[in-house]
Amino acid sequence: MQAETDRPCTRELLYRGVSADGHGRKEYLRRRARYGIAERYGQPQTEAQVMSLSLRMNPSELRPPSFGKKPIIANTFYRTRGAGGFKEATADV
Repeated sequence: MQAETDRPCTRELLYRGVSADGHGRKEYLRRRARYGIAERYGQPQTEAQVMSLSLRMNPSELRPPSFGKKPIIANTFYRTRGAGGFKEATADV
């Protein structure tokens, strides 16, 4: 596979230092995030990666979900004062 030979040499970072100090796994993941899927794997490995790549190539296909969270539902359905019970509601009367 050509992707493995062209792959960034960041694996050594896993074994150097401690993540709490910003080294080790933390630095490894930070460096890996700089590269795209094609650079890391050569080709998409999962269906989610395929969809992600296709949306990046054609962003006009990206649109909000038809059954997504809408402001009218958030403003009328969700409680704004917490989940108080019956006793709290009758205490003010």
